[in-house]
Amino acid sequence: MKNVMDYGKARGMTLVGKYLPKLNPFQSIDLIGTMEEWGQVRYKYGDTMIHRIDYPIGHAQVKQNAVQGTNGFAESIPELISAVRKQGNSGVVLIAQPTHPSPPRYLYLGGFNILFCLGSHVVIELVGKAFDGHELTQGLGYHEQYCLNWDDIPFVMSRNNLVRRATSMKWITVNEYQIQRHNRIQFLAESCHYPLGEVESNVPEILPLLDDSALRLLLDDIVVELRGKRVLLEYDKMRLFGVQGNVVEHNGQIEIQPWEIFCPERWS
Repeated sequence: MKNVMDYGKARGMTLVGKYLPKLNPFQSIDLIGTMEEWGQVRYKYGDTMIHRIDYPIGHAQVKQNAVQGTNGFAESIPELISAVRKQGNSGVVLIAQPTHPSPPRYLYLGGFNILFCLGSHVVIELVGKAFDGHELTQGLGYHEQYCLNWDDIPFVMSRNNLVRRATSMKWITVNEYQIQRHNRIQFLAESCHYPLGEVESNVPEILPLLDDSALRLLLDDIVVELRGKRVLLEYDKMRLFGVQGNVVEHNGQIEIQPWEIFCPERWS
């Protein structure tokens, strides 16, 4: 089997376990490139799982994934493997067993992308209900964005604190959200193969800001937590990185799920 530390997303998911172990949502991670390799690890997984397309670190020539969306169904694995193989020999299908089952993506509570510049500042980008990290990591847009000085992090516990202390902030307009909503519905229905009616009824018609309770958990459990690990991060030469993930509900409880710690060398 391939080494997870040699591939961008797989390495980023592994770093979550190192720096944010209490939030780590993954029990196991495997990289497969053939149906034979899928057969070797199939026993670990049920009918649903997390799957993504991944490439070796440094393969900057790969501008986009072989597929634009995944739905988490085991039955989709052959299609994903075939799509990756058509693109070349470098890509793989990343599969992961989450600690808790993931809901359909149109039921997510939101997503986040947080850029850390150690000792300087953080940039927090958020999307709300029925959206996830896809929009943020693909550069398709955000719902709200804040830039915060490093020394102000301990004093930010709510959206009101963010608004008061941010050195810059942006919220999208009503018209911008309607465009995002249309594109989100299209993505979930066409690329992820969810039923169109289910998607349309669950993607809010009005801009859905991330819930205040979820935002508080995000600030406490990721932003403040990683600020407190500055010495370790400096030692590991992790001076510039991003934390990307989603917010979901499990058994009535809000869960912050960091899916990847993104390092710039991934695309160098």
